[in-house]
Amino acid sequence: MAVSGAGEPVEFALAAGSESNIEVFKDLELDLAEGSTIHADKGYTDYGHEDFLEEVGLHLKAQRKKNSKRPMPMWKEFVGKPVRQDI
Repeated sequence: MAVSGAGEPVEFALAAGSESNIEVFKDLELDLAEGSTIHADKGYTDYGHEDFLEEVGLHLKAQRKKNSKRPMPMWKEFVGKPVRQDI
């Protein structure tokens, strides 16, 4: 589910539990303003898709796993946590 900054649903999808979060996310037809930030948990780590979103003006801020090749500074993890937990 994708929600606005005010917590209002913007987009959602229902999928089988066997489907990975990132694959379902890639199938969403998001209509977001350029410069929008998308906060996501550890299940949304796909560097290629993250780079694609940057190219089209969207910023994916996914929580990083400990062995991430693109670690996120602790302060960014801290600031993003309350936003992710709203969903």
